[in-house]
Amino acid sequence: MRFLLFGLVFAEIPKGVVRNTTYDILEKLGFQKWYSQTFYDSYLINKIKPIQNSSWIFLGCRESNSTSIKLGHFSPTETFFKSQDIPAQETFTGRLVNGAFTYYSTDIPSEPIGFSAAPEIYLYNVDSFDCTIQNNGTDCNYENMDWHRMSVHSNYPYGTGWRCGEVTQQNYQAQVPFYDFLYDYSIEILFLEKK
Repeated sequence: MRFLLFGLVFAEIPKGVVRNTTYDILEKLGFQKWYSQTFYDSYLINKIKPIQNSSWIFLGCRESNSTSIKLGHFSPTETFFKSQDIPAQETFTGRLVNGAFTYYSTDIPSEPIGFSAAPEIYLYNVDSFDCTIQNNGTDCNYENMDWHRMSVHSNYPYGTGWRCGEVTQQNYQAQVPFYDFLYDYSIEILFLEKK
């Protein structure tokens, strides 16, 4: 019976990149909150791993004043923190996991982690394939950036480089001092306990 119940939960886990997910939806799937913090927090990677006794992880981002998660992705736990050999400042193909292209590397000092609905990734701090490669690095406004990319520069002492869809620390235009805008977006990590 326990196996059957787990199979039903497993079947309901969405594939690909999801938008505007609520905590209620995640809780109905059996996910529990692990970590929720503004991107200003430094050394994020040390605070979000390891998650013991979990079968799935949900990585997402949201605007700090919003009650829904702007975008996210579900990944099996054993895949989530499996380091890949990926290049910095070169286009590479993300690892296909549950319908999205993911990446995480301990070989790059910033330990980038993220996902995209498209396979092409280009890490210049965070994933900027659409801006740097598709638009030759000259057109990085909201209209020319993909909504389906999330990226975190997770191992940095003075705050964290981030991207939440079409909004990044590079193109964010709030009328606030440089570091304060990092408080306006947060990373969300939830997990599904092993049964």
